[in-house]
Amino acid sequence: MAPEDGRAEADGVAHDLRNLLTAVLAHAELAQAALAPDHPARADVADLVIAATRARRLILDRLIPEGADPVPPERTDLAEVAAAALPILRAVLPVEARVLTALAPAGPVRIDRLALERILLNLVLNASAAAGSGGTVRIATTTAGDGSPELSVTDDGPGLPDAGVAILAADEPAVGGGADGHGLGLPTVRRLADADGARILVERPAGGGTTIRLRYPRA
Repeated sequence: MAPEDGRAEADGVAHDLRNLLTAVLAHAELAQAALAPDHPARADVADLVIAATRARRLILDRLIPEGADPVPPERTDLAEVAAAALPILRAVLPVEARVLTALAPAGPVRIDRLALERILLNLVLNASAAAGSGGTVRIATTTAGDGSPELSVTDDGPGLPDAGVAILAADEPAVGGGADGHGLGLPTVRRLADADGARILVERPAGGGTTIRLRYPRA
């Protein structure tokens, strides 16, 4: 095997491991948010979050050339990132989950790609749980009326509770989901979206369902 072939194969494995670790980290964060502060498993789950974060960091360092910015924002299109994340999403969702996509070019953004993958994982896992068996989750990218690139996740469940909306819209970062477990992962979504300058909009039609929109600055 030529050296360049070995490098390409190693990079492919590193990409796959990064994707798997992103899914592991998302589930670990959801479990951590669901546990009461005095739960005996909380320390173990915290260790899992730390280990997954470190492992993914090692993989990311393997993919970035020596001397480069360790977490470089990438200029890309939301549709491209969402499409690449679909295999990860389908791997972690229940078999019966129904996911529809409408990934239109949304315009260039400059983002932390890994952060957007984690946002998608958390939003889609929450949406699938809200929709329940037989429900549908829709992922879409488009250009909003003001020209902002937009990513949205929609479910046909009963609607995100007020506590979940507050987590995404509050002026101060929230630290957990609702008392019923709904909204776990939303604090992570809020934190990562804030870091990339995204604005979060929540829509809850009178007939039920929830759409969460993230509008990013155009690069």
